[in-house]
Amino acid sequence: MGLSAYGSKRNKFKDIKLFDLLPNGQIKCLLPDSDRLNSPKVVENWLKKQGIKIKARNPQDPITEDTEDIAFLMQKELDRALIHKVNYLVKKTGITNLCIAGGVGLNAVTNRAILDNTKIKNIFIQPAAGDTGQALGNAYFGVFNFDKKNIKRNLISVYQGKEYSEKEIKNALNNEKLVIDYQKMSFDELSKLAAKKIKENYIIGWFQGRSEMGPRALGNRSILASPASSKMKDALNLKVKHRENFRPFAPSVLREKVSEWFDIDFDAPYMIFNAQVKQPKIIPAVTHKDGSARLQTVSKKDNEHYYKLIKEFEKLTKIPVVINTSFNDNESIVETPQDALNCFLRTGIDYLFLGDYFVSKKSGLIDPAKNLKEIDNAWSKIASQTSKIQNAKNKVLNSKILSLTKKYISKGGNIFDYTCEWGEYANLLAENGYEVNALNESNQMILGARKKFTKPTFYTKKEFRKNFPILREKFDLVMSNLWLCILEEKYHGKFIENLKKMAKKDGLIMLSFCHPAFDYMRDSIVTRRIVDYSQARYDKKFKHKKIVHENGLAFDDYHRPLPYYISLFKKHGLRIVDIAESKTLNTNYYPDFIIFVLKVK
Repeated sequence: MGLSAYGSKRNKFKDIKLFDLLPNGQIKCLLPDSDRLNSPKVVENWLKKQGIKIKARNPQDPITEDTEDIAFLMQKELDRALIHKVNYLVKKTGITNLCIAGGVGLNAVTNRAILDNTKIKNIFIQPAAGDTGQALGNAYFGVFNFDKKNIKRNLISVYQGKEYSEKEIKNALNNEKLVIDYQKMSFDELSKLAAKKIKENYIIGWFQGRSEMGPRALGNRSILASPASSKMKDALNLKVKHRENFRPFAPSVLREKVSEWFDIDFDAPYMIFNAQVKQPKIIPAVTHKDGSARLQTVSKKDNEHYYKLIKEFEKLTKIPVVINTSFNDNESIVETPQDALNCFLRTGIDYLFLGDYFVSKKSGLIDPAKNLKEIDNAWSKIASQTSKIQNAKNKVLNSKILSLTKKYISKGGNIFDYTCEWGEYANLLAENGYEVNALNESNQMILGARKKFTKPTFYTKKEFRKNFPILREKFDLVMSNLWLCILEEKYHGKFIENLKKMAKKDGLIMLSFCHPAFDYMRDSIVTRRIVDYSQARYDKKFKHKKIVHENGLAFDDYHRPLPYYISLFKKHGLRIVDIAESKTLNTNYYPDFIIFVLKVK
């Protein structure tokens, strides 16, 4: 829908037809429906038969002109098919009011094409069109058949989520009091302040009342910004949304002013109609490539709080429009006050308006959108600047590592921490009666560990090489936390062999792994991963970009399915003795960490 605008002027594949339009409004799809589990390949093969040689695109692949042109072909063909069907139905029935159910009803481009190319005067599409809306349809069907006296003509409100109490909001705020400041205001004050922040080109989180049903944020779980800044679209993508650049941001406009700013004059409260922007130079951030916008009209009756905010923004700017995008970052739209705070703290949202509370981040927190090019990306900088990440790991791993070590290694045993990071785990074990030696690639990190911890013996890389003959095969346990899953696959074999060289002939090796989505967790708000969120699973293999906000370090991270590691252990003569799992962070991901205890065969 959004990408199609980029291929519209070229119209490269104008002779390709996806549908045959048949008599009586019938439509025949020419694309085979033979293998839904492998649909990209089916489409690729079908296009090849039409003379279009283009490979199915993976989410990480760049978007090419061919991709844009295919998007336009599909959008154009969908429009053509539905216009054909609707024209037949109007001619047959004389009815000019149209209801659309199903996911295609969310295609704002097609909905506008139907209005422009048929005799339809009014279209109604409920906001949860698609599979998720079936629950509402089932309820109406039940009422119609079994309780007709209670049927009402007016539809229920789109805002059907749970109402969160003052106590629940306050509890969530108190959970984060170490990293936020907040103050309670009257809604009149709150809406004026929110409008002022938007005018000043800040990005705000807006959490009010009940959440919306359907896929669109409609003013209760929204991220809002000014449409007047030509740089705002890029700012939202850089600081918060981290999504494809072609995707437009939608405008919310006061219902009584819609015809002054867009080429429609009817209610469009659910963000499922396209309109041409009449004043694109004034609101460039919501004007798409083809001059259109997928808009939402807002009336006082629909949403009094949201209406008041936009009204206040209009008083300051003479623009009755704000950018409205869903309150999330590569995740489901936030539902609870805690969800809102998590997203706010993890992204570059500047301020949060949570119920009657104005929330800001405490000074000193890292800006997730800081320009990485202006930062020294030296790996050694991690030593002093990523304590928050380490604290999150310690919260889980300290108790797990210690309990596993005590289970298998007697007090006084020799332990080697290979790639010891900040020295936290080495010190933990030394404090509990073990003789601990440790190595890390970064000299600065080792020097920092020596200053902080006195009991373990820390080696720089040069010192380790010098002392290797007396350290070899000396240790009851060799451990390495979270390092194997970061290394590229080509280094795995050498890494495992190095661990084996340090262990006694009957020694143990301990390796830990974090869930691929660890850096989305609230406990690690200072990092983010650029990844297809649906791929973040233990059984998936993928590579992705990772950015550490505390020091600006940007690098590739790797995750592979657990069967790969199990086969790697077997290949290098390691037998699994024990597996520990944790759910300490109480996230949706289980387990958040896995620790393997291995024995050299």
